Amino acid sequence: TQRCLTILPHNSRPTMKQGTQTPNNVTVNSSYRQHKFSVTFDQEIKRPTSAALLYVLCRGANESVYRKVGAALDTSSSPAVTIHNRTLTFYVLFRIPSRSICHVAMDDGSVVGLQSCGGEGVPSEGISDQKSWTFRSG
Repeated sequence: TQRCLTILPHNSRPTMKQGTQTPNNVTVNSSYRQHKFSVTFDQEIKRPTSAALLYVLCRGANESVYRKVGAALDTSSSPAVTIHNRTLTFYVLFRIPSRSICHVAMDDGSVVGLQSCGGEGVPSEGISDQKSWTFRSG
């Protein structure tokens, strides 16, 4: 019987590289029905084997509560989600509400690292705050 032992460095979780997310801190055209989003991580990534979701949440300029817009995307299986080396790209096929403040949220494990002994890699940390990946709609 053969066993595999993987020794991972302390900080081996894939981490989003701040400043690489697009769109970020810009205004997107709310009349478009398709929007492209992407973010780069600090290491190579792949899809998880179990469901993990990405969301776009928006609120009106005079509102305080964010609401999910459109359908969530499952990074483990959605054809609207692609991964190439360190970059996660996804498309949303809905209009972003006009004059909204929006952000992207991701479940823990939306991507996993390649550093493993086979099977599932180390899961990424999610994005739940409203400041890591923000944009406005015009």
